[in-house]
Amino acid sequence: MSGLVKRALSGAVYVFVIVTALSVREAWLWGFVLFSVFYFVLADEMIRVMKLHRSVFFGVSALFWMASSAGIIYTAFNKSVGVPSLKSVVALIGIIWLIFAFLLVFRLFKGDYKTVFALVYLGIPYVVTLFVLTVEPLLILFLFVLIWLNDTFAYLSGTLWGKHKLAPSVSPKKTWEGVLGGALAVVLFVWFLWKYQWFSETFYFIQGVDFAGLVPLLLTVVFLAVTGDLFESWLKRKAGLKDSSNLIPGHGGLLDRLDSYLFAVTGFFVYLFFVFKIFR
Repeated sequence: MSGLVKRALSGAVYVFVIVTALSVREAWLWGFVLFSVFYFVLADEMIRVMKLHRSVFFGVSALFWMASSAGIIYTAFNKSVGVPSLKSVVALIGIIWLIFAFLLVFRLFKGDYKTVFALVYLGIPYVVTLFVLTVEPLLILFLFVLIWLNDTFAYLSGTLWGKHKLAPSVSPKKTWEGVLGGALAVVLFVWFLWKYQWFSETFYFIQGVDFAGLVPLLLTVVFLAVTGDLFESWLKRKAGLKDSSNLIPGHGGLLDRLDSYLFAVTGFFVYLFFVFKIFR
């Protein structure tokens, strides 16, 4: 089987798993399971990329996962608890365990900023994802679609018209033309959805929003997605690695697939929280 066929098949499976988990009945639960698996796979790959102490990082990561997930599971099965309690429970537990993890790491390895950074790098996107899943899992799927669109059209635009390098010392193939092509594809795609009222039917909480109000959100997602991609490339270069692992044939590791998401989901959440006031 050729490398291109392997890449296409493994990519199709990856997309199918995410789309299915986030669009079926009880999607919040399947999403929780999926992102829990992702969390620990990413933790394993970060150990390799950043040369972390395996047992300590896995231990702290597991504690953080259990604490932040407890709030989600509790509120999901306790019908008397509403969304505001969910926010307070998960936020409080997550913050407490994050502080605890910081103290634990510094106690065991003073000055080990890499371990602390890796915990934040994976932990914050995980908690944010859990927040959004409990409100509307399709928002997470929508974010993935935006990232996939951006990646695809950035690659096509860069291949066809790319002349000006974006960050040659970090990712030699990325160009400004690719960035613009990806951003344009994202904006046009959402304009099409907005024009034909898909937003008003699916995301009731942003009914009546003018398209101009969505553009800053889309550009924020594109900017953070590109930044996340470049940052992970920089981490791999520092470690002397081409891929974070060989988990996904033709694509590298899961971190290579989720690098954009890890940066974009937090900005996505913050924008929806403060501008559209969704999670309040």
